[in-house]
Amino acid sequence: MEEEKQYCVCIDFGHGETTASYIDLTAVYPKNKEGASNVPRLNILNGSTDEARKVETVICRGEDGQWKFATDQEDFARPDLAMQFKAQVNNMQEDDKEHYKAFINLVFKAIIANNGILHFDENNPQARNFDLCIACPSAWGEDDKNGHNSVIEDYKNFFLEALPINEIKFVIRESDAAFFKFIHLTKQNPNLKILVIDLGSSTIDFTYYPHNENNKYPQGAANGASRVERAIQDWCTETQDTYKKAKSVIPAVLEETDNKKINWEMSVRHYIKEQKEYFYTKSQEKMNLAFPVSYALGDALGYKLENDYNCMDILYHCNINKDFLDDPILTDYRSDLKDDLKRLHDSGVAPEMILLTGGASRMPWIKDLVEDVFQGTEVFCDNNPSYVVSDGIALYAYADSKFRRMLEEMEAAIRNEFTDDILVEFIEGIVNDAFKEVQLPPILKICDDFIEGKFTTLRALLSKVEQHNNSVIGANATEINMQVSKKVHAKLDNMISGKINRIFQECFHTKSSVSFQLNWNGVDFSSIFIDNGFDAAIIDDIGNYLFCQGIFSGTLNYDRERDWSERKQFGEHFRECQEGATFSLPESIRLSTLAACNRSINQTLNTVKTKGLFWIY
Repeated sequence: MEEEKQYCVCIDFGHGETTASYIDLTAVYPKNKEGASNVPRLNILNGSTDEARKVETVICRGEDGQWKFATDQEDFARPDLAMQFKAQVNNMQEDDKEHYKAFINLVFKAIIANNGILHFDENNPQARNFDLCIACPSAWGEDDKNGHNSVIEDYKNFFLEALPINEIKFVIRESDAAFFKFIHLTKQNPNLKILVIDLGSSTIDFTYYPHNENNKYPQGAANGASRVERAIQDWCTETQDTYKKAKSVIPAVLEETDNKKINWEMSVRHYIKEQKEYFYTKSQEKMNLAFPVSYALGDALGYKLENDYNCMDILYHCNINKDFLDDPILTDYRSDLKDDLKRLHDSGVAPEMILLTGGASRMPWIKDLVEDVFQGTEVFCDNNPSYVVSDGIALYAYADSKFRRMLEEMEAAIRNEFTDDILVEFIEGIVNDAFKEVQLPPILKICDDFIEGKFTTLRALLSKVEQHNNSVIGANATEINMQVSKKVHAKLDNMISGKINRIFQECFHTKSSVSFQLNWNGVDFSSIFIDNGFDAAIIDDIGNYLFCQGIFSGTLNYDRERDWSERKQFGEHFRECQEGATFSLPESIRLSTLAACNRSINQTLNTVKTKGLFWIY
C-alpha cells in the first residue's frame, strides 16, 4: 500500500462558488466521529474570515494581464470576465478550457499560499504532505459494471493537466459527498430512501438513494438559483427609472470612450447576487439595492456620467420586501421549480427523507416548495450549505482511508486463515461430501443386493461395483460441480462477506453492497475417475479376513457362491469401508479449484477496494 499523505485537501469546484475543506488522515477521532462534526475548512483567499474560505468561480485578467479571481465589483465589468466555464470536458469550448484550467491553478496556488499546514514544493511535487480530492456533478456519465466512467475520468485528467501534481486521490460525485456528510453527522440509516436535491447556481441535481439497477443517478434540471438574480435584474430594468436611464446613456459613454467591451450589467447582476445571498442568509424582510455607476465603471467613467448625463446611480434605494420578491418577481421561477419537483414525484420517487444542499437551499421558500410536493416527508437543510460537498469529500476521504487500511489487514488475515494447503483440504472435504451423495447410495444398494442374494459371488459384486464406478462420474459431473461450487461459495461468502460488512459498518455505518461471487470457470470434475483398485482391494481384504482364516486358509475363491450368513457378514464390513472411504483430488483438479477460489477472493476484494461505499474515480 502506497504511503499515505498526512492531509487530504478536498475541493468543491462549483458552478457558482468554490469551497475547500481538509482532513488529517493520521488523526484518531472518537469512535463514530470520523473526521469530527466540524470539518476544518481551508482559506482560499487571504484572511481568516468565513468569506476567505470560499471564492466565486469567476476570473478576469488583472492590470498585469494575468488571470486572477474576480472579487471586486469592477472586476465583474471587465471585458475579459470568465464564468460558467465548468462543464464535461467534451462539451467545453477551447476558451472555457483555458478559463477553467486557469481557475483551477489559481485555487490550488491560493490554498498553498494561505494555509501554513500544507507543504508543497513545485520542484518536488511528490514531497507534498497532502493528497487532493475533488467532486463532480452527480449526473455526469454512466458507470459500467466495473465502475469506469469515461466522462468523469476525462474530467480527472483535465484537472491533472491544469495542476502541478500528477495525481488526484479520487473524484466523487457531489451528491454522494453531500449524502455521506448527512448520514455521518445525523447517524441516519444509509439504507433509508433519501432524495438529495442539490440546488446549484446553474442547475439542480436530483439524486435518489439507495442506488440500484433500476435507480440510476437522475438527471437534473436547468433551473439553478442564478435565475433569482436574473429575475430581480429584469424587474429592475422594467421598473426602476435609474436603471432605465443607465441603460440609455451608459452604452453611448462606453462607445465614446472606447470601452464598449465593459460588461456593466454583469457587474450589476453580481451586486444583486451578493444582496440576495445576504438577504436570505440574514433572514431579512426587505432587500435594499443601491448601486452607483462608479461601482461598475470606476471613478473616471462614473464622474463623466454624473457630470455629462446626470447619471449617478444604476439602482437607488430600490427596496424589495420579502412577499413582493416571492410574488411577482420570482413567480415564474418558483412555478418552474415546482414543475420539476412534481415531475420527479410523479416518476415514482418516494423518499423517506429529503436533503437540501447547495447555497440556494438557504432560501426558505425552497423548503416550503419541496414539502408541498413531497407531503409528509421530512426535509433536512444543512447549516452551512456552501460547504456540504467539500465537507462530505473530507469525511469520505477519512472513512475511505480507514476502510482501505482495515481491508489490507483483513486481506492479510484471510491469507493466513486460508493458505493454499488449508483451502485444498477444505475443498477436498466438500468434494468428498458431494461425491458421497452420488457415489455412496448406489454402492450401498449393490451391497444390499448382494446380501439379499440377487447375486452371490464376490466376483459378481466386484463387477457390479466397477460398472458403477466407471459410469457414476460422467452421469453426475454437473451435479457434483454444482454442489461443490455451492458449498464453496457459501463457506467463502460467509467468511469474506462477514469480514467486509464488519469493516463497512465501522467505516461507513452500513453493510456492503458487494457480495462474494465464486468464479468457478475452468473447474471440471468430469475428468475425475474412481480407482477400481481401491474397491478390489477392499473386497480382497474383507474376503481374506472372513473366509481365509484358520481351517478356511488358502486362496480366496471369488467364484464361490456365498450363503446368506457369509453375505451378511461380508456386506456389513463392506458397507463400513465404503462409508468411511475418502479420496484425494487429482493434481489438475486440485490446482483448478484452488485457482478458482483465489481468483474469486481477489476479484471480490478488488471490487470492494474500487467501490467502497460509492464508486469513486
